[in-house]
Amino acid sequence: MDMLSDSGSVRRRVIAAAIVAGCLLVAGGIGHRMLTRHLDLAVGGEPIPAGTLNGLPLELGGWQGRNVPLDEEVIRRTDTDDRVNRAYARGTSDAVGLFVGAGIRARDLSPHRPEVCYTGVGYTLVEARDATVKLADGTDLPCRLFRFSKGSLSGGTVTVLNYFIVDGQYCPDVELLRSRSWRGSKGVRYVARVMITAITGQSLSADQSERAVMDFGAASAREILALLPQVKQDPTSAPTEGAGL
Repeated sequence: MDMLSDSGSVRRRVIAAAIVAGCLLVAGGIGHRMLTRHLDLAVGGEPIPAGTLNGLPLELGGWQGRNVPLDEEVIRRTDTDDRVNRAYARGTSDAVGLFVGAGIRARDLSPHRPEVCYTGVGYTLVEARDATVKLADGTDLPCRLFRFSKGSLSGGTVTVLNYFIVDGQYCPDVELLRSRSWRGSKGVRYVARVMITAITGQSLSADQSERAVMDFGAASAREILALLPQVKQDPTSAPTEGAGL
């Protein structure tokens, strides 16, 4: 049975979460293009073929998903070679939105971060902190957890789990991307950003939203990584905490 049809309430929240994940992130691409001038360099990889990320399973560890289309203007502003925007639900209460975007230009991928995108469209940052999600194989997934609000308290909040994948390595923010960009055009082969959102409402508390995004992060991280190019790591570089490979 399709869990997304079990409840009209969870259906509305799961679609809303996917829209938030996919659309609000475009604000970061409008006025915050570069961290440093080095990010303007084209990286050394080949573009990720369109449709690659659609290989992500619709069923992930008890979560049932569906695609949520993005319009062409939103797609253009995401600055990605490939992307997937979905709504996932588990049971009759947990609902998250997932956006994954990947590309080969560090300049374009770096501005799209929750603290830039959400505040850029009028949300207030309530909380931001580092977090670690334990994956089934024992790997630690380092990420950042955000909580945003907009309007009255009764309107609820948005909880966001965010992380990047840089050449096969998990990282919670753009620091790895920034450090590798200093090596020049071959410093970064590709970048993917992962944003998982949950909307707090009458039937879902802030704590439940946080648990939902972390649980889905654990269920999806390895599946997302498996779709991306496997890049041989430079043995002369220092290991990065939370490396995916």
